[in-house]
Order: sequence, then C-alpha cells, then structure tokens
Amino acid sequence: MDSASVALRSDEEKRRSMRWKPVELLEWAMREHSRAGFKLSLSSVPTVQELSEIPGGPYVPKITGSNFFGHLELRKTLGAMYGVEPDQILVAQGAAECDFLIAGAVLQQGGTAIVEAPTYQPIFRAVECFADRMIQLPRRIENRCLPDPDELRKLIDDTTKLIALTNLHNPTGVRMDAGLLREIAQLAGEHGAVVLVDEVFLPMAEWDYHKHASASNCITVGSMDKCYGLSNLRVGWAVGSSDVINQANSFNMLLGVHQPFVTEDLASQILGDKMARAWFCARTAEAQKGRRFYDRFIEEHPQSKYLVPDAGINGILALPAGGDDRKFIEALAARKDTVAFPGSLFGLPGTIRVSYGGDPVEIEEGFKRLGELYREW
Repeated sequence: MDSASVALRSDEEKRRSMRWKPVELLEWAMREHSRAGFKLSLSSVPTVQELSEIPGGPYVPKITGSNFFGHLELRKTLGAMYGVEPDQILVAQGAAECDFLIAGAVLQQGGTAIVEAPTYQPIFRAVECFADRMIQLPRRIENRCLPDPDELRKLIDDTTKLIALTNLHNPTGVRMDAGLLREIAQLAGEHGAVVLVDEVFLPMAEWDYHKHASASNCITVGSMDKCYGLSNLRVGWAVGSSDVINQANSFNMLLGVHQPFVTEDLASQILGDKMARAWFCARTAEAQKGRRFYDRFIEEHPQSKYLVPDAGINGILALPAGGDDRKFIEALAARKDTVAFPGSLFGLPGTIRVSYGGDPVEIEEGFKRLGELYREW
C-alpha cells in the first residue's frame, strides 16, 4: 500500500472517530443562501423587522433581570400554553440548542439512540455526539414517510435511551398524529427510553400546544423561529419531565450558563400577549398560501411529485431521472439565480427541498425559474 493510501485511510479513521462532526446542511446554507436572488430556501415565515409590527405591546427591550434556569415568566407562559408546570420547561438559544441539551441529558451515560431517516441533519449530529450507537428508523415514502411502530419494535432494545423525530417531518412536511406518537412513546417507555420530537413547524398545522407531543408523553421542542419569524431572538424551548429538564439545565452550565435576558424577556412579553399570538397564527396561514405555487409546479412537472406535505411551507421535489441534486442546485443558482436545498443534505439524494412561505412574487418567480431548469436538465 502506497503512502498516499495510508494517509487517506488515516484521515478516514480520524473522521470516523470524531466526537462531533460538522453540520454540512447549515454550513451549506450559510455559504450558499446569499448566492441567488430568488430564494426557495427560506424555511420560516417572513422575518419580523421591527417590534412595532407586532400587535399588542408595547414590547420594550430590557437588558437586565433574573433568568437563571430560564426566565420564570416565560416558563410560566409556555407552561400555560402546553398545560404543564414551569419546571417542565427548558429555555435555550433556539430549538437546535434544546435538541442538543436534551440529547446530552438523556444520553449522559451513553446508550443507543434511534433517529429517523431522512431527517434534519443538525438533530442527527447533536444526538451523534452522545450516543454509543446510532440506529436509523426509516420513514419510507411507501408509508407516507410516517415512522412504522412495527419497524421501531424490531430496532429498539433495553440499551435504547433516546428516539428522535420531527413533526411536521423535516423535510417532507408530513404530520404524525397523536395516536401514532402515543404508540411510539409507549413502546419507548417499555424499554426505558424517551422520545424527543422537534416540532418547530407544527404550529403551522396546530396552534393548540396542548395537542403537541408533550401530551403524548414525549419531549417536545419549539422555538420563536419558523412559525414566528423571530429567529434572531434565539429563543427555543423543550417541554418534558422535570427530571430530564433539570438534567438539561445542569448540562447547560457547560455551555450558555444562562441565556441573554433581553431576548427571553421579549419572548415572554410577546407570547404572553393574546393579540400577538393571534397575529402570528394569521401569518402562518398567510405564508402557507404559497403552497399553490408548489402544487402548480407539480401539475406542470408530474415527474417532480415525491410526497404531498400535510401542512407547512416545505416540500420535497423529485429531480428528473438520474438527477444529481448537488449539481442541479449549483446549476439552479448559476443559471437561474435561484436557490433551494439539495435533498441529499437531508438523506434524500435525487431530490430537492423547496420552501414557499416567503414573498409571493419572489416565490412564484423562483418556481418559474426552477421549471425552466427542469425542462433543460
């Protein structure tokens, strides 16, 4: 074996032994998102530019106050939204950090983790940091990308500590109902495992938080990002048993210690205002009207149909036969000044993920340019 081959093998061995791996999806998004003028990649409702846009209030930034273990009034407000006690609420800097903290808390002593596939890569990477063994639970297109409890039953054992899912499923927009979640949670409980469900998109289908995954004995994660357009507040939360939440708070002493007071206080003010919550609900309904452009695209390009989303502002499109999604996306940006996500970054090669919750004029033009490339490809 030549020295170059030895070096390559050594690099591969190092990669496999990494305690954490880069999140290629997010690195790609930060690098590529600004390249094109027409964006089919914005997976949240339009960003709120000024606090004065939000009804109710006035919402006054306060830079100093007590928020050890999370802003108490914010946790009370979230507790009322979900029907739980404040000590069952973890507050952190966005949903991604909540996913990471919950994974670290549940897998503190290691164990097996089962993560859906395809999925949102940052969740997989977060869990991968702590699990002794990773198993993927397929969400198959022939089952509408819903997890199959019978298939899970074959994978789970007493070493399993965590099962990680998304609802609405990211990237397909498929929704799991409460009955399915209860069945999965019961199966997990029989083996001493917990179920983590990232539900940042679910309010687009269900604004009654009492009906979210915590009602089915799962840990649920939400944020002020996707359905609120307030990503820059960096406020996310998880809802679960007080034991797991306390452990996650303890773990957070290694990271943020406590979060910026100003953003948690603003989140508390906004979520505590009924007029504001009604306004955000209306904005998600308005954003989902962009679905008409997605549906029209499939009608005009039947070969693109992959799976019809249940709700939300994201959908998967199949590429023309034999299409390389990375090359297709590169061509879309270079030739059509439009950007979307390669499906391979979610574990779906040969597809692209498109988002249609932004400005209707821009979204319509983006789909028009996407169609041009489909016909040329």
